[in-house]
Amino acid sequence: MFILGRIGDVRPCLSCLLLGQNGEFLISDCGANVDCKPEQIVEFAKMGVAYMKAKGIENPSVRLLSNGAEEKKGPDAIKEAHQLLKNSGLNFLGNVEGKDVLQSTCDVICSDGFAGNTVIKTIEGTAKALFMDMIKASKEAKDDKEAKVLMNTVKKLMAKYDYNTLGGANLLGVKKPVIKGHGAGEAKTFYNMIKEAYVLAKNDMIGIMEKLLS
Repeated sequence: MFILGRIGDVRPCLSCLLLGQNGEFLISDCGANVDCKPEQIVEFAKMGVAYMKAKGIENPSVRLLSNGAEEKKGPDAIKEAHQLLKNSGLNFLGNVEGKDVLQSTCDVICSDGFAGNTVIKTIEGTAKALFMDMIKASKEAKDDKEAKVLMNTVKKLMAKYDYNTLGGANLLGVKKPVIKGHGAGEAKTFYNMIKEAYVLAKNDMIGIMEKLLS
């Protein structure tokens, strides 16, 4: 942030691209900012929209992470952010609950970094627990055919949701595309990070973001 500089006076955020039931969606912020003002959550939404526009989505839809779908749900900062988003000019579709995040009902989910990080860590932990249960079940299977079916299912799911295929998290709000790789990343991770950075630079994500935030 100090080397590249910020876009205006925004607070940079981390955004994470996830794969849901109906395709890719972005969570913004997913861990950089814990205590946020309503205006900052709206900025996270705008930065997420700029990212998705650079990825080729013409009019990205936005939802606000809350503990209920109704606009009066959530703490004061979330309720105020909801009203600001309604008047922001963004394609805002209302709140989304944690249980509906993976249904991919929008392109961008905006939140404070505490809630966003909790969601992605919960998803990661749940997936790990499910995979371990399936692997255990394959070892305890009554015959080789059942064991093979279970292991093939695990391999297909792990390949589909492997973080290496998505590269890493994006630091939005600075004057160049920045991608933060997973600590356990490998060669494929770096390949996809470079590919992602190329797409964002080629499609002028920073220029789109500056216009949305001005």
